[in-house]
Amino acid sequence: MVNNYDYIKKLKNQTQKKKSITITVDENVLDRLSEIADQLEVSKNQIISDISSAFVQDFENINQPEYYIINSNNAYMPEGHLHMLKGNRASAWGDTKSAIEALKPGDYVFIYMNEKGVVGAGTVKSNYMINDYSLVKCYANEEGTEYTYDVWDEYFVNVEFDKKSLKVDAEGNYLVDESNIIRAADYREKVSAKPLNRTKIHLTKEEGTKLKKLYLGK
Repeated sequence: MVNNYDYIKKLKNQTQKKKSITITVDENVLDRLSEIADQLEVSKNQIISDISSAFVQDFENINQPEYYIINSNNAYMPEGHLHMLKGNRASAWGDTKSAIEALKPGDYVFIYMNEKGVVGAGTVKSNYMINDYSLVKCYANEEGTEYTYDVWDEYFVNVEFDKKSLKVDAEGNYLVDESNIIRAADYREKVSAKPLNRTKIHLTKEEGTKLKKLYLGK
């Protein structure tokens, strides 16, 4: 709910038909719900109805997810994939923020690292959020031999990963487990001909389920 005015306006404009049901709610929760309803000047039933509608929508999103490939941006950030996988998120920075803004809970994302392959996959658990002070490691020259740190706006969603293709070496450094990724050639041969040189790629349900089965089964 954005504010009381918008919420009350929404209630007045509703045209959907409602059905009455009987439910059992914890006494403490019901008492608190009554207090909240009084503050918002709406009924408890209306709040429960709205929450139920949102739950049904989330359930449908999870059962019928949209599938996307999100590029880790390692052409500019050598550790973009680590930022996402270790932070349990899918991210975009600066001008590429639109790649994240449209993601919603229930969507399924694959993290793709240029010159490596698919290095992670999981379900989006939140709407997009903004970190306006994201300190990232960047290449400082075209050859990719020097690095610097910069602060960029980061748009991200939380992700519950089913799999991350990472391993830890003897010194505690995180590395890509290259024996456990889906390379571009495998993707093109078995999943889709859609190019991978974009920040976000939308896959059909058939393509998404193929890639998910291929990656998780590896």
